[in-house]
Amino acid sequence: MESVLVTGSNGMLGSTVCAALESKGIIPVKATRKSLDLSSPGEVLNKFKEIKPSSIIHCAAVVGGIQANVDGKTKFFTENIKIDASVINAARELQIENLIYIGSSCMYPANREE
Repeated sequence: MESVLVTGSNGMLGSTVCAALESKGIIPVKATRKSLDLSSPGEVLNKFKEIKPSSIIHCAAVVGGIQANVDGKTKFFTENIKIDASVINAARELQIENLIYIGSSCMYPANREE
């Protein structure tokens, strides 16, 4: 049976993706910040091995509003690089053929010098 893992499933984007899948009769496996630390490569790999997804829709990210981007300096960038690397590398190692990555410029703020 096909298993679709959705990262960031409690967020605005992830919850919308889950609802769309459910409307098509697909019950997604939901990965939330509380259920899986996506910045931990070992934890991600182990969880993906356990779940054995046939597809991943990667919606998770550290995000915030304009002021959070200003105050956070490079925090969003560095945290999201860790998250993305963990997900992409685990998917590659487990030969998961279907990976959809959804990103936003809010995840990687412009003009950061620090």
